[in-house]
Amino acid sequence: MYRNLLVQLVDRCIEDFRAGAMTEASLLKLRGVLDRSSGQRQHLLYLQAETSSVESSLLGMSMVVDGEVDDGPEDPDGWPYKCVLDAMGDGWRVIGFPDLGRVINMSEPQGAVCDFILEKWD
Repeated sequence: MYRNLLVQLVDRCIEDFRAGAMTEASLLKLRGVLDRSSGQRQHLLYLQAETSSVESSLLGMSMVVDGEVDDGPEDPDGWPYKCVLDAMGDGWRVIGFPDLGRVINMSEPQGAVCDFILEKWD
């Protein structure tokens, strides 16, 4: 099952409840994830790190789970992982590494971020 995604969705529902903003849509999204918990599906995790090291701090993240893109919480403190190594420890496999040719040329703004692509099958 998608433990981390479920925990995130439940946490969001709790936050919405506390803020008086709980909606049926939030609960339906959670139920949808539970309903789709059987079968083999590929999930993708895009992590943007400061350097090419798997222990480097993250600058951004995005997930594709069940064909839906989720950029996660805006606040980095709410992200499920602090570095690529944390995600690997949770069962994510690295399938795409940073393009070191772009990283070396730091004069280009797009070269300053190291993109990792990870996958998980359930």
